[in-house]
Amino acid sequence: MQKRNLSLVFLAAAIVAVTVLGASTRLMAQAEKVLYSFGNGTDGVEPFGDLVFDAAGNAYITTGNGGAFGMGTVCKLTPHVGGPWTEQVLYSFGTSGTDAANPRSGVIFDDAHQNLYGTTINGGAFGMGAVFELSPATGGGWTEKIIFSFNGTDGQLGWDKLVFDTHGNLYSTSGIGGAYGQGVIYELRPHAGGPWTQTVLHNFGGGTDGTQSQGGLIFDHEGNLYGMTTYGGTNGLGTVFELSPTETGWTETVIHNFAGGADGANPFAGVIFDPAGNLYGVTYFGQTVFKMTKSGGIWTLQTLHSFSDNATMGSGPWPTVTLDAEGNIYGTAQFGGPNNGGTAFEMRPVGGDSWAYEVIHSFPSTPTDGVSPSFTPLNFRGDNTFYSTTWQGGAFGGGTLYEIKP
Repeated sequence: MQKRNLSLVFLAAAIVAVTVLGASTRLMAQAEKVLYSFGNGTDGVEPFGDLVFDAAGNAYITTGNGGAFGMGTVCKLTPHVGGPWTEQVLYSFGTSGTDAANPRSGVIFDDAHQNLYGTTINGGAFGMGAVFELSPATGGGWTEKIIFSFNGTDGQLGWDKLVFDTHGNLYSTSGIGGAYGQGVIYELRPHAGGPWTQTVLHNFGGGTDGTQSQGGLIFDHEGNLYGMTTYGGTNGLGTVFELSPTETGWTETVIHNFAGGADGANPFAGVIFDPAGNLYGVTYFGQTVFKMTKSGGIWTLQTLHSFSDNATMGSGPWPTVTLDAEGNIYGTAQFGGPNNGGTAFEMRPVGGDSWAYEVIHSFPSTPTDGVSPSFTPLNFRGDNTFYSTTWQGGAFGGGTLYEIKP
């Protein structure tokens, strides 16, 4: 299996779980620290997707490249009091010609067995990407199983994070493929002692529909799915959509068409909910942070911030934003900032429709700091610390795991 280059057009942050922080701390006098540098030889490089943590405080992430076969890894990062974190590669992709390859979505845990699940953009039985399961083995180690391989008609390029429903079914999107070649929304159902079965719930690209969803999916309390597409819609600049279950299947509704003006354009991320049911997201080329509010069955978009100064604010807000319990917004921008390596930012409501924007870290701040905080949302932990990754930089140039704490 030959390693393939990843196109920046198709790279995305992903994931997209509902994240409302259980505590809030104003980030005054922020301090950023590199906890681990990727690329030391046999480990992965270019971390992608959401960080997930286990009960012991260990972090799990995927890397798009590197590892024993150069096709990416799933790795575990373990903290140590007073010292750097250590990394363990749980699995290196590319062990065979039909193995999954090049993950870029992160992983999620199931509730019952602590298995890990994720997607890849290459590999699988047809070389078009796959969905995998990693299970802890007796006596140590992890065992990988391909639970689904894309064949093109049912999707291609598994670049988005998976999400479970309450019945243990998995949902996500593919970047391309499907009936119109512009991606699908799909469901995977497990069967005891047998394979998982996939059902395409929606094919993107019909008429004025959105195309190429990149940011993953999120459930509301009624079982509807929400996400965004990077392209398509009435203006060709992307959409926000809702997918609702019906008695006969699922129905997709575009709830916003980006127009390229004040509302922004071409989102690469997903959306998140606040406790009141409002949606928040960012647009990459449109350079905006926005909020969507529903009234009388109609969704209305409000732009909260525009990245008007690349040198000060940064540019290219890519990953899904994070909210704290006070309604403050946190995120990262891929480029720009005072040090020209991207920024981490905070936004706080200051009355009415006004929001205050503050850069809480500018990358790189040291020669071994990370560069390009592109694909991993900020993850807030109970120790009042944000954790995330950079795609590049660090001591070996392969990206970093970092923390920001007040």
